Amino acid sequence: MHVRPLPILGGLLALMLTTACMDGPCANVDGPVLYAWDDTLSHRLEGTNPLAYDSIAGALDAATPGTTVCVSAGVWQEELTISKDNIHLRGAGSGRTIIEPKEPRRDPRDSNATILEVSGNNVHLEGLQLRGGKVGLQLKPQSQTTLRDIDLRTNTIGLDSKDIAGLDARDLSLIRNTEIGGNFSYLSEDVFPLELMDLRVEGNGQRGVSEVGGIHSDHPLVLTRAHFQDNTGTVAGDLQTQGLDAVDLHIGQAFSLDPTPRVQIFGTTVIREALIHLLGSSIHIHCEGQLLSLVNLALSDQSVDPTNEPNLVIQECEGEIQHLTLAKLVGDPRGTGLHVLGESDVLLENSALVNYAEPYLDEEESLELKNNFVGDLTEAALLSPIGAQPNLRPQRDSPLVNAASDIGIQRDLEGWSRPLGGAPDIGAYERR
Repeated sequence: MHVRPLPILGGLLALMLTTACMDGPCANVDGPVLYAWDDTLSHRLEGTNPLAYDSIAGALDAATPGTTVCVSAGVWQEELTISKDNIHLRGAGSGRTIIEPKEPRRDPRDSNATILEVSGNNVHLEGLQLRGGKVGLQLKPQSQTTLRDIDLRTNTIGLDSKDIAGLDARDLSLIRNTEIGGNFSYLSEDVFPLELMDLRVEGNGQRGVSEVGGIHSDHPLVLTRAHFQDNTGTVAGDLQTQGLDAVDLHIGQAFSLDPTPRVQIFGTTVIREALIHLLGSSIHIHCEGQLLSLVNLALSDQSVDPTNEPNLVIQECEGEIQHLTLAKLVGDPRGTGLHVLGESDVLLENSALVNYAEPYLDEEESLELKNNFVGDLTEAALLSPIGAQPNLRPQRDSPLVNAASDIGIQRDLEGWSRPLGGAPDIGAYERR
């Protein structure tokens, strides 16, 4: 596409200009600014524009380190590369600035396009949706990238990262990518954790084809407020990672029966406040002799199939499971709740295992039990265990109420103070 600087400013003068736009995506930007629009009215904002190009690629080609390239709302058909350092590409919002391949395909698996490739350092991407390519966002080796309000959807691969030097991601969405939502590969043994905050991973993977539908990571992941829903894979549906430290994790029930584990975790596993709904599937944690700490985790299964494997499988772990609510929600007691394998040393404390024929299976006698509840749904007296979003808080007359020992955990799964009564309640929730 032809690149046109605004005639009244002149190319050299405009490149030197450091005043930010007063409106649109450029508002409140300090430093050099370039602006991208095309010839349609919908891509042009009124006001003072330091330098305007009719393509994003043109603006990126003209940008020098430290420049913010601001892109107006609309659908752009481009395939972009950022190899320069310290470039900020900012759209009008992930629902408004949309970039798709030059030749869009009805099925992204027919596309060979990478929509945006980053190989530079200190590259900031904000307020963009990348859709319909073979790869939505490609992070190349040794790149350093910051993501804010980025939506990667209906690609074959949403985000592909290999041997990167750094990533800071907040408000990242991976939606309906046909092969995988996000793949974070790393070959070096000196791996570093990736921090993802306000993460949404929904509908990724292809049944019977994808190994992992949602996210696969060779990095340990640090997740804060992460939501997974209906991702499909033959090895793990939602997540497979080498180590996990998660706070406020939510995994929604799959839309159809799927025995594949929702999550496979290897190495150190720390989870605080997690709500997980299963439908005939499970969570597998193989600590490889490292630390396990699960606190305030509610895990339920609505499958009626008696042949399903245990809902929570722990292998070669050392640590504690505290204030766990683990429940089969439909029919008579059946199946196994918790299965501990290998040379583990795990304390299960202040936890409720509800409606299982075999609440826990511990072949190596490596599970220490302390102050737990075991019983059926009627005995547990949970508030509303039936429905797509069951409520597993105990009712007033539940034996879980005021029955836990105080082990210093000061809030429950929903953030309410613990205890709310005379003593803490067993399980993930305090009755209120």
